[in-house]
Amino acid sequence: MTTSSTSLAKRIALGLGAAALAAGLVGIAPATANAVSTQTITGKVTLAGGKKVKRADWGAIAVYDARCNPVVPLSLSWKGSTYRVRLPKAGKYRVAYSGYPQVAKARYGVQSAPCSAGAKLVKVRSGKTVKRNLTVVPRGKAHVVARGLKPGQLPVLFDAKTKKWVSSGAEVPAGRYKLAKSKWDDRKRVYVPVKVFGARGSSLARGRTIVVKANRALKIDFEKGTVKPVKDFSQSAGVLVGGNAKLGATLTAKAFGFPKGTRLSYRWYRYGESGGGGRVAIGTGTRHTLVERDLGTTIVVEVRATKRGYLDGSAQGHRNVELASLTQKTEQATSLEDRTESPAGATVSVTEPATFEPSEVRVAYSWTDEGGRVLGTGPSFTPEEGLIGQRITLSVTYSRPGYKAVVKRVTFTVVPDIQVP
Repeated sequence: MTTSSTSLAKRIALGLGAAALAAGLVGIAPATANAVSTQTITGKVTLAGGKKVKRADWGAIAVYDARCNPVVPLSLSWKGSTYRVRLPKAGKYRVAYSGYPQVAKARYGVQSAPCSAGAKLVKVRSGKTVKRNLTVVPRGKAHVVARGLKPGQLPVLFDAKTKKWVSSGAEVPAGRYKLAKSKWDDRKRVYVPVKVFGARGSSLARGRTIVVKANRALKIDFEKGTVKPVKDFSQSAGVLVGGNAKLGATLTAKAFGFPKGTRLSYRWYRYGESGGGGRVAIGTGTRHTLVERDLGTTIVVEVRATKRGYLDGSAQGHRNVELASLTQKTEQATSLEDRTESPAGATVSVTEPATFEPSEVRVAYSWTDEGGRVLGTGPSFTPEEGLIGQRITLSVTYSRPGYKAVVKRVTFTVVPDIQVP
């Protein structure tokens, strides 16, 4: 039996937002340098306790301008725990780090001060190198349940002291925060509070302070006004998918790593169906029997986990289902019979297409010359005198969704039409 699994650990997110991803992830194509001189920011990344964070650890450096707009560097490199960013022009910048370094052993990852709340401005002159060391701290998790959000609104955490917005994501550095339903001000490039948690209006000063601890999770219900410490399911929890991934076989899902008393529910989905492309719900429960429409697709099972005192969790497993093979019942026949030559002006036809099981097979025809030029796409073709001496190939493709296509080829040479007196 073969199995596959995608654990909860693979469902983590950086928490810096799309801007950080756009600005600093290794692998993004660097900008083209037009300036004669280049400017550099370099420094070490260390944990608050002094341990070094190396490039080999999973994480990203993000660069912003003074207003926290993302900046794409010319290049980003690492040597040990020292990063080095080359910039396209002189100016004032902010640098931040976020990631999940193994050395930190931090459930929710680590990060330096966010751009919008604490990341220091670094002034870089033309052609110069400036040092900016980054200290990163473990994050906690603030899971917010907010109902009645209007279009454009998000629950956003603000630094309790500076009142600057920190994140619209759940994972934030340990600290004291205010929470508010907020709207983005594109002109000022900030989130503006609309309704503050624990207050009647939009004043952050009057809102309730939320204390997020490192490697701990909170569940905050905005409407109920509650803040409760909760647990997260283990990062090693997941779901295995077993069974033979062929037509008529049954796939089975088995969750693992969840604590006793966890309520589990399963949903099955089909991805990549011919003509559909998207996700299609196909069942519930721990078992799914493969049908013809599953052939050649990816079957995904999602297990959803709930338990009192825990945040809701989920995990996914998947299997790629093989294409089946068509079984040929009768041979294909053409008007050529056993001949390898045909006179110009004489029609060559497929007189009897091959038949297969299952039936209802789509048949496609292609007549090509030696250069691969398509001459016709029907079951018959009449070569002209200009093709005399050319080798013509007839390709007949038999196909059915979920099955491997079968191609039958016939080749013949076009010869002069010699009339016998």
